[in-house]
Amino acid sequence: MGYQLSSLTLLTNLDMNNNNLGGGIPYSLPPNMTRLNLASNYFNGGLPYSISQMVSLDVSHNQLQDQLVDMFGKLSSPSTIDLSFNSLSGNLPGTFSSLSSRSSMYLQNNQFVGTINVLTVLPLKILNVENNRFNGWIPDQLKNINLLKDGNSWNSGSAPPPPPPPCTPSASKNPDHKSGSNNSPSDGAGGGNKSGIGGGAIAGIVISILVVGAIVAFFLIKRRSKRSLLDIEKLDNQPFSLLASNEVQEMKSIQTSSIIKTHSFDTTASINLRPPPIDRR
Repeated sequence: MGYQLSSLTLLTNLDMNNNNLGGGIPYSLPPNMTRLNLASNYFNGGLPYSISQMVSLDVSHNQLQDQLVDMFGKLSSPSTIDLSFNSLSGNLPGTFSSLSSRSSMYLQNNQFVGTINVLTVLPLKILNVENNRFNGWIPDQLKNINLLKDGNSWNSGSAPPPPPPPCTPSASKNPDHKSGSNNSPSDGAGGGNKSGIGGGAIAGIVISILVVGAIVAFFLIKRRSKRSLLDIEKLDNQPFSLLASNEVQEMKSIQTSSIIKTHSFDTTASINLRPPPIDRR
């Protein structure tokens, strides 16, 4: 087909299925085309970015290969996508989740791997994923539709709970909002600033209290340790003073006893040394 299809500006629907066309799908498709059917041919290679404008896409029963890239986020609300009976591989692209108007999808007989969780947000009525290499659990959101799933390596048992949705920050200020007072936007902004400053001030107060408490506790412990050391020194010095006083008392008692003995000895000696009586003959 070549690159001359881009000159067909009035073409909106191109159906060339069940022919003997081969090679790669042209990168330059008619700019206003919204429906493309190239089924049952011999096209190979990958899908070009030129399919991003299709509402209905059928490239089944070809020889397409390679992985799907994130090109599907630009598809203009496709209702049907048929990629079956090819050799497409890899995980399903994340942009599949942006196709909110898709009602049917045919992915059977390829070599896709991974899970099909990206399809849970779509309003699908028909989904065929047979004969691939998908694994994991089948999401509960896809069990109530026309689901064809054989020929894969699904996990048995109940599926784990889905992950929580990502947190979206709430808008603190709305620049388009207008009120009767001119000061209301600034008041709202001031309130936000006050709340932020209040939180920081509270944190600072708590930290200051903890620091002061730690310093006071340190000095109290240090003071108690000093007192305990002084008490220990007093106890260590007390036996020496008691011993000295006891020794003094013992020496005094010894001196007293010796004085008493000396005095008694002197008295006895004085008594015994009296002169003999004079003989008066």
